[in-house]
Amino acid sequence: MSNRPHLFKAWLAGFTRRWHSNPDLCDSVDAVAGHSGRVGVLAHLLFPDASKSLVVAALLHDLGESGVGDVAAPAKQADPVLAAAIARAEARKLEEMRLRLPELTPLEAQQLEFCDRLDAWLWAMRHEPRLRRNMAWLACEAELRREAQLLHVAIDISDLMGEVLE
Repeated sequence: MSNRPHLFKAWLAGFTRRWHSNPDLCDSVDAVAGHSGRVGVLAHLLFPDASKSLVVAALLHDLGESGVGDVAAPAKQADPVLAAAIARAEARKLEEMRLRLPELTPLEAQQLEFCDRLDAWLWAMRHEPRLRRNMAWLACEAELRREAQLLHVAIDISDLMGEVLE
């Protein structure tokens, strides 16, 4: 047995399955490692001056889910007490792996959240095309487009969304 079990736990955490509680996407087999890698790539490409902290945060941001699973965003939004409990459990799991999310500026935190939601939208549209007519996903798309304007990446986002919707 390794004297560094946190290395194995951190590596293993990447296999945590996303979307398991979403009936539309539960069979799409998206692992946290894939999602986190895509979020890191999006952050790096959309924000060329992205700090190392932003890219590291993108890579680590969901590894704590290995302790509680991928709880659907609507459930957390509907119940702030639940969201806080999940955040604490995820933070404890990161501590077990000797990981800590880097400190981000408010702009970096916004960029990370944007890339996280963008990857979710891209995944959903790519893997379940009928969701393109779903009101919640249409609202998500509209919000992403609005936020892309604020982050000065609207042209890139429009092109990227167009590619996945073709």
